[in-house]
Amino acid sequence: MAENSDRQSDERPNYYFPINYAFYAYPAIETKYLLYFRAFCIIEHGEHTIMKKLILIFAALLLLATTACASGSNDINSVVSTSSTTSTTATTKTDRNTSEEPMNITLTIGTHAFAATLFDNATTRTLAAQFPLTVDMSELNGSEYYVYLDGSLPTASENPHTIHAGDIKLYGKNCLVIFYKSFSTSYSYTDLGTISDTAGLLDALRASGGKVTFSVAE
Repeated sequence: MAENSDRQSDERPNYYFPINYAFYAYPAIETKYLLYFRAFCIIEHGEHTIMKKLILIFAALLLLATTACASGSNDINSVVSTSSTTSTTATTKTDRNTSEEPMNITLTIGTHAFAATLFDNATTRTLAAQFPLTVDMSELNGSEYYVYLDGSLPTASENPHTIHAGDIKLYGKNCLVIFYKSFSTSYSYTDLGTISDTAGLLDALRASGGKVTFSVAE
């Protein structure tokens, strides 16, 4: 009789299995809720009543855990998105500030001084490190004066399609060019800067024999 009683006890449905599963699957659920439920099952009578309430409580706990996980995921995504946006904005501002900080220089050609502006890039920074720089330039094609520098400069060449009078450019890695005439081109250059006012530029270049001194403006 005792043996039959023990077997019947062993074969009874385990009403605690779903709540134990919830505990292991969702450890964020506080232990006190599980203790409340166990006490509830001990106090209540009737297997059907316990089963019904167990199912309802387990469903509620499962919904609560799922909602909490979804909310946490949304919070993390929000933080990552905000951080990424802030980082992108900061980078954009930095790039913009860098591109808007040109260097004012002076081209001394004979007795004339021409104000010019160098763009802020790796090529111009390397070139400006050599200032004051005096070179003897030669005329070419009735549109420019050029000189080959002793060393190479960083390049970022592209085809501008149109050359404007007063443009200062780099052809290849070490050919410094001053244009005194506007025209269309199929060649590629690295932009260096521009001369603000080209009035008298050609006359000054010819009169000086192409001798030009580049220096930082005072």
